[in-house]
Amino acid sequence: MAKFGRILGGLAVVGGGACLVLLGGLGWATMRVVNLRNTAAYSVSVEFLKKNPAVRKEVGDDAVINPLVWGEVDSRLDGSGSATLTHLITSSKGPRLVTVELQKQADVWAPVGASGLGDVSTTAVFTVDAGPPVAQEAHDPAKSIEAVARGDEAYASNDFVAALAEYDKAVDLDPNNPAAWLGRGKAYGRRGDTDRAGSDLEQAVELAPSNADAWEALAWARLHSGQDAQALDALNHLLAVRPGDARALGMRADANSKLGHLPEARADADAACKAGDSFACNLQQQLH
Repeated sequence: MAKFGRILGGLAVVGGGACLVLLGGLGWATMRVVNLRNTAAYSVSVEFLKKNPAVRKEVGDDAVINPLVWGEVDSRLDGSGSATLTHLITSSKGPRLVTVELQKQADVWAPVGASGLGDVSTTAVFTVDAGPPVAQEAHDPAKSIEAVARGDEAYASNDFVAALAEYDKAVDLDPNNPAAWLGRGKAYGRRGDTDRAGSDLEQAVELAPSNADAWEALAWARLHSGQDAQALDALNHLLAVRPGDARALGMRADANSKLGHLPEARADADAACKAGDSFACNLQQQLH
């Protein structure tokens, strides 16, 4: 497990890098991207990991693909290219690092195969051929909006499994649709998976930084996962977009209180209570 910790520690440095786009004389558009989750290659890679039986045999049937992903996407201007994406996967068998190789022809990505650590405490590895190509649905922003609407209906009915299935489709159909990331993040939050909720909601606010609902949901997820300082940052963004919001002030009072910022917490609780937030009124009494 110490070995795995060192690997992840190295990734923290990689994650701090910047996006780079290069245009070469041979028509290459090479991208080394920090956040690969909004690329078409990522969608195909994840679908392959979910559906390939040989991969699931190695990592476990209860495997969960962590939002953490890194690697390279090299895309030619003529519609061809290649990608190498490494995913962190967790299951009852323990954590796994699995790399998927992809090729692109005519602007369509297809997996070539995968390799990974069979057990992160050893040097054992496994390799998997892609086999029959995994069907890839073309990006369709209109269909993504329709999938979000179906997900919202399921969410309103508290059917979070169905909601997540629709939001997954929406993200695949249009990775640049902030409503898809927002809906899926909220659904993960309602199921108690605040880590995955936070990851999706970070993507939502990155795509739509003026969306107050996305900032509120992100703040909630961070508060409920003990990330009080990060929650405070999200709440400051929320109040910049929606000044004077009672719920936001009440949540910020809670975050400031947990961080030991008592004067700020009292001021926010007082303002939120006056604006009618009952939670803030209870917190106000405790703070005073």
